[in-house]
Amino acid sequence: MDRIVPPRRERLIEFALPPLKKAEDAAAAMAAIIAAVAGCDLSLGEAESVAKLVELFVRSLEAGEFDRRIRALEETADDRYVGRARTANGA
Repeated sequence: MDRIVPPRRERLIEFALPPLKKAEDAAAAMAAIIAAVAGCDLSLGEAESVAKLVELFVRSLEAGEFDRRIRALEETADDRYVGRARTANGA
């Protein structure tokens, strides 16, 4: 099996990451990561990997928020266009 599947180079870590539900939660998560490094519970490499996950979470929230805002702008623009078209046609 070792020749088919390379051995895992990473170890599983047990780390209590605060819940991430909104972008503001990222600060608490990063503080917990730093505290774990300071307490020798995480190596710098492990902390970097966990921090990347936090960053990806925040980016995904930002992308969702960006998409929501674009849709709202498009709906507003569509409503204005329809209103102008009715006014121009005398409706």
